[in-house]
Formats: sequence, C-alpha cells, structure tokens
Amino acid sequence: MKNRNILLIVILLFLSGSSLAQQSTSKASQSRLDVKISPVLDLYYLLRKHAASDSMPESNIAGFAEAINATRQLQKDFGGAITPIWNLLDANLVKCKNTSDAVRLFSRLPETIKFRGKEHPVREGAVRMAKAMHTIEAQFLKSEWGQHKKMIKNAASNITKTLKPKEKDCIAYITKHLNLPEPQEPLSIYLVTESPSPGAFTYFLKGGGQLIVIDISNKGSLLYESVLHEVIHTLEGMPDGDTITESVEKKSVFAELRQHLQEAGVSERDIDFAEHLLVFAQAAATVKHIIDPQHKPYGEVKTVYARLSYITPFVVPIWNKYLEGEFSREEALTQIVEGITKKEREKQ
Repeated sequence: MKNRNILLIVILLFLSGSSLAQQSTSKASQSRLDVKISPVLDLYYLLRKHAASDSMPESNIAGFAEAINATRQLQKDFGGAITPIWNLLDANLVKCKNTSDAVRLFSRLPETIKFRGKEHPVREGAVRMAKAMHTIEAQFLKSEWGQHKKMIKNAASNITKTLKPKEKDCIAYITKHLNLPEPQEPLSIYLVTESPSPGAFTYFLKGGGQLIVIDISNKGSLLYESVLHEVIHTLEGMPDGDTITESVEKKSVFAELRQHLQEAGVSERDIDFAEHLLVFAQAAATVKHIIDPQHKPYGEVKTVYARLSYITPFVVPIWNKYLEGEFSREEALTQIVEGITKKEREKQ
C-alpha cells in the first residue's frame, strides 16, 4: 500500500509538472500584440480629431456639429486635446458595444477629477458627448463605418502579416537595449481611422492593464514604428502622460538618463524631449533592424527631429551608434548627457 501511495504521488507530480509546462509553453507562444477594432472608439476619435481643429467639417450626418461641439467643450474642460483625463473616457469606451453603453457608463464617471492641482469637470460634459454620439451613431454606421472598417482591417492585416511574425524579436530588441521588462500579458492595440495629433496614444487603466490607440494615417513601416513606439511607452510606463517613469522591476535607460540629466541641472522640458527622442530612435531602429532595412524614421519623415534640432543631434545619432555596436550603452548615455548639458549651458 505504501509503495502504491508513493507511485500515485509521483504520477500526480508528473501530471502537475506537465500541466505547468504546457501553460508555460502556451504563454510563451502567446502573441503580445492584440489588435482590435471598435466602431464606437473610431467615432469617438473622429470627433476628437475635428474638435482639435478650429474649423467645422461639412457632413451629411444630422447632429454631427453638436457632437463636435460637445467634444470641444470636453477638450476645454480637460485642459487640452490629449491630456491624461481622456483616459477616463477611453477606458470605458473599450467596454462599449454601442453608444447606449457609453451613455450608461459615462453617467457613472466622477463629477470632477483633480489634475495638476486643478479640478476638471468630467461627468456632465462626457454624458453630453455620449448622447450626441448616440444621436449620430446609426447614421455614422450606415454612411461611414463601412469604409472605415475596410481601411482599418487592411491596416490590421498588414500588421498581422508583417509585424506580428517578428513581434517577439522586436520586443526582445527593445527590452534588451532599453533595459525594460518583457510584457506579461498581450498589449491591446485599437486601430482607428483618424485622431488628433500625434495620432498614437497609450493609456494606463485603473486597476491595471493598458490601452494603445493608433490611427492608420501612417502607412507601411511608419505604422509599425508607431505601434512599437507605443509599446515602448507601455513597457516603461507613463501614468501621467507627460514623462516616462522608472520601471518597478529594474532601472530602465530612461530612468538613468533622467537621473543624470537632473543631476546635471538640465531643464525638465529638455529632459522630457531627450527621453521622447530616445523612444523615437529606438522604435525606428527596431523597424529598420528587424522588419524593413529601407525604413525611414518617423522622426525624419514627420519632421520631429527637425523641430527639436537643438537637441536631436545629442540623442538620436548617438543612440543609433550604440545600437550598431560602436560603443557601450554606458558610453552612449554619457555622451548624450554631456552633449545636452553643454547645449543647455550655452542657452543660459
């Protein structure tokens, strides 16, 4: 009897180990990029795009102007077109099958929220916008969503065919060089046809999780760079939407760079720019090294590097040389800090 009990224990341990191994293998093979489509989110971002403009677009949809005006009021209430307060709305909209759901969920939002020391009204304006969306939803679905859906599915197909087969290599390349943690769960990426500038957003949701929204105005390898750009933001963590913060698991390159630049007395504004330029450089290099050797960086194509020309030369080419193996990461960070610090002193 004793030998039989021992045998049963061994069998149970073997089966348990096999189950854990299968779970581990399943998790390892799981895709890290979960591309999604939502007509409600697409309509919402279309309104935000027009709300960020001074003009009123022509439309055959009755009530479209009111929906834009409601969104513009929210933009005013929230303090801008892309402040982190919008996170409250996005986090609820991804749960919505239709705008009726949006009206219901928005009615449960807090009346106000405090951001940067100021109380911002939320619920009243959000409900007004949701009701305006509900008014135009049927017309939008009938007249515009069909074409939007076709465009989004085409972009999603390109991501599936070109980026997803190499996503693990891309993420490994990013985490290795930026000293970031690997994602533990699939990253939710919603594609929309239009959105306010900059066209890509990362939100961190209450209770955990994240949300990436990317419009498909960028084509080909620029779209893949946009996805990887937001993946970097997700892995590092940007809960306030302004600065990249230190990883809870290990000290990232961004945390090191920020610390060194702060110790050198560099302004917060230039530190933010330096960090973000590093994101641009890493995302572009990842596409170029792993997906498309002919890729032209978003920063060049969209003139981001030119607009930050006083600081770009001290970040992008140096980081690219590090990625090419010309010197160590520590040396790259040293050169970046020295260059930016010298430029900062020249401005004073």
